[in-house]
Amino acid sequence: MSSTLPRSGSRPRYRPRPRSRRRLLYGVANQCQREPESDVRRACISVVRFAHHHGMGALAIALYERNLGDPSEDVRRDIAEGVACQPASTLQQVWALVGRLLQDPSEEVRSTMAFQLCNMREIRSSLP
Repeated sequence: MSSTLPRSGSRPRYRPRPRSRRRLLYGVANQCQREPESDVRRACISVVRFAHHHGMGALAIALYERNLGDPSEDVRRDIAEGVACQPASTLQQVWALVGRLLQDPSEEVRSTMAFQLCNMREIRSSLP
């Protein structure tokens, strides 16, 4: 039996095509804008956090920027955690988000961003 065939009884792993991934991520970002529930908005932000791995880093940054004024502290705290996952190639946009999150009215959001800033080695090494 060939080693490329799946073992009997096992199902091949589903991998969406790149175009369907893009559609999915855009759909999640749009849902985040329409959703009244903060828990759903938090889940949407969490899903889009690693969009840069699929060539859609600008989508995550745009979603973060649009939701910085969210009334829910938890949503803003999730944005602070997501900003730390962005690649160094987005330094300028990330640094603007970091500055705004460090000035957030909520102490919890500010402390989360400060903690995540300590973890952002790639970003910090790119600073002048």
